[in-house]
Parts: sequence; structure tokens; C-alpha cells
Amino acid sequence: MAALSSPTPSTASPEHQDATGVLHPPPLQSFQEDESIFKHDLNLTLRITEKLTENYSFQQKS
Repeated sequence: MAALSSPTPSTASPEHQDATGVLHPPPLQSFQEDESIFKHDLNLTLRITEKLTENYSFQQKS
């Protein structure tokens, strides 16, 4: 039988526990994602919306 690899640390790992067994998870900053992709998507959506609004306004005047 193959040897099992060591488990990966989790929020319940010993370094996040005190002597009473109370869990102390890492701060939320550890889980923050890179938001630049969301800002790019938002800017693209805004440009498309502006273009559609311009085209709609132009058609209404004609």
C-alpha cells in the first residue's frame, strides 16, 4: 500500500487552536481575491451599456 502524503494545513490545524481546543481561523484577509478582473468586467459592461444607450437615443431621434 502506498504511503499517504501529509495532510495540508486547514483552518482547524493545530496552529489555529489554543490549549482549550478553541479554533482561531486565520484572518479574512487571507481569503481575499484579486479584484482587478472584476473591475475590468465592470468597465467593459459599463462601456457596452453606454454604447447601447447612445444607439437607442440616436434611433429615438430619427
